[in-house]
Formats: sequence, C-alpha cells, structure tokens
Amino acid sequence: MSNVYGIDIGTSNFKMCCKDKDAILNEKNIIAIANKKDLLAFGDEAYEMYEKAPENIEVSFPVKFGVIADIENMQTLLLNFFNKVNDDKKNTGNNDFYIAVPTDVTEVEKRAFYELVADSKVKAKNIYIVDKPVADAIGAGLDVTKSRGVMMVNIGAETTEISVLSLGGIVISKSIKIGGNKLDDCIISNVRCVVMEGGSLFTSMSYGISNLTMMLYSLGFSLVALVIGIVMFKKNQDKFILHI
Repeated sequence: MSNVYGIDIGTSNFKMCCKDKDAILNEKNIIAIANKKDLLAFGDEAYEMYEKAPENIEVSFPVKFGVIADIENMQTLLLNFFNKVNDDKKNTGNNDFYIAVPTDVTEVEKRAFYELVADSKVKAKNIYIVDKPVADAIGAGLDVTKSRGVMMVNIGAETTEISVLSLGGIVISKSIKIGGNKLDDCIISNVRCVVMEGGSLFTSMSYGISNLTMMLYSLGFSLVALVIGIVMFKKNQDKFILHI
C-alpha cells in the first residue's frame, strides 16, 4: 500500500513523518560505522557514541551546513529511519516523498536531496522538493498566500535561513553560516565557571557574555539588513510580520 512521507534532513536532526501515523520521528542525523563497513548504530543511539568511540568506529554527521556531504551514509540512514517509522514492517508499495530543502543552495546540492531518495531502497513513486521556508510556514499554521510579508527565521545547527514569503512564494531568502552549534561553542569556550582569587570569575564570565553578544549582534545585523532591503522595495511597509 502506498503512503505519503515528509522528510526534513537537517545538519543535526533528521525528521520524518507519515501521513497515516500521528507520531513524528525526530532523531540525531548521525551514523556509527565499525571497521569502515558495518553499521553499528544510527540516530540517537549513535549520538551517544559521538566523541567517545575507539579508532575502529567512525561516528559522523553526513550533512554539513545544511547540504549532503556523505551520500552513501545518508542513504543508509534514510533507509533505517524509514524502516523505523514503519515499525520495521515490510513496505511493498510505491510511496510519495516530500523533502524540505534549503533555498540558498546550488542546483547541484538541491539535486542531491532528490537523488538521495530516488537512488535509495525506500521504493519512491513520486519525489517532491519543497522549499524549507514554505514548509516551515505551513507547518507553523501561517497563511503565506496573502499579499502580506511573512518573515521566517530558521536557526539550525550550523546555518540560519532568513526568508520572506508573500503570495504563496519566496520573495527573498538568505542563509548565513551561524547556527546553534556556534552559539553553544561560544558559551562553552568563553564562560569559565572557575572560582579563582580576585575578580577573575567575573572577568571570565563577562568576557564570555561579551563574545556571545557580538555573535548575536552579527546575526541580528543580518536580519536588520534583510528587512531594510525589503522595506525599500515594498509599499506596504506596515504589513510585515516577523516569526522566529
């Protein structure tokens, strides 16, 4: 029996939903390979091994900065996640797949998402590429068909995608390589909670907060610049809605 699946392949997380099921699979997009050929673990189970595994076990993320970097391991993950969504039951039907893809990528990178499913063993009948900002807006219950600008800000693990939608399409979209991982690294590397003599604890924490503020300022500046550019070319300046 055929079915419809929605897929969001992120740098850090893999999400898949099935039309006939209420649950949504949301696991870490990571794989553990033993001796360069044997699948040892995938998803959340593999993430438990990240940065803890011996040399004969390679634990890696097949997606970098929102695009597929390791097609072979990504196909293995796709098949195993697909089987997990279907409770490891054999799926003999032809299925329709909708894949959310970033807009600010090349045609070759976008094609890789299509070929990932087409060349896999998930028995795809139809494959549809959906712009991620549009999928985000629809998933959030927003009406993007009206002539009113809707700004979507998708902060991922390694990239932040900023888009403005109107009349059912994307007016402008920009991706910057600042995401949750960099914010985490900034906090970890700069906030030192070590009690030392004098005012060193306060100084260290202040330094960390200052660096984090500068990174957030950089991200905020990109948002402001995008908004200013749009407003300059829009007559209905008072109708923009910001959704973060």
